[in-house]
Amino acid sequence: MADSPAIATKQQYFATLLDAGVAQLRLDARVPGVVVPQHLSQDLALALNFSYRYQIDDFEFDDQRVIASLSFAGTPLRCEIPWLAVYAIADLQGRGQVWPHDVPLELQRLVTEQEPEDEPAQSAPAQAKRAKAARKPAPKTARPGLRVIDGGQAQPSGSAPQSLCETESGTTPTPQPPPPRPALRRIK
Repeated sequence: MADSPAIATKQQYFATLLDAGVAQLRLDARVPGVVVPQHLSQDLALALNFSYRYQIDDFEFDDQRVIASLSFAGTPLRCEIPWLAVYAIADLQGRGQVWPHDVPLELQRLVTEQEPEDEPAQSAPAQAKRAKAARKPAPKTARPGLRVIDGGQAQPSGSAPQSLCETESGTTPTPQPPPPRPALRRIK
């Protein structure tokens, strides 16, 4: 039996996402009982992906933890992730669930420092829309116009530009039509 309703919910939600495809666990690797590679053991926002499609021989989860041999830089390691270390579960599109009471205090502080004080807290979909809008490129500004320059002096905006191609007599030559385009022939 699960230790708490939150753990049962995490396990059930994880199973639901696994049935649909890939489930990503966000966890605090510093929690006692977490077994991950040494270089990740102090990561408070570690993301690990799981799927039945990965065909991991020893992949299992119960009401206490998730166990699987995962590969890190080509080196396999039998990892153990207690549900108490997991604070978010999502699919690869970012849809998921967060358990706020399990989020590490350092992450909670970062979030509260980054939220403007005069704005109320937003729901996850609203935050996602706001983040997407922030990533959009700025609208393009009009390119500056080009002007003909005579002797390093810019032409006044209302005057007609002088031709850069005048004959010796001072007249502008008549523009020639472009040469005809080559035609394709059918060869038998």
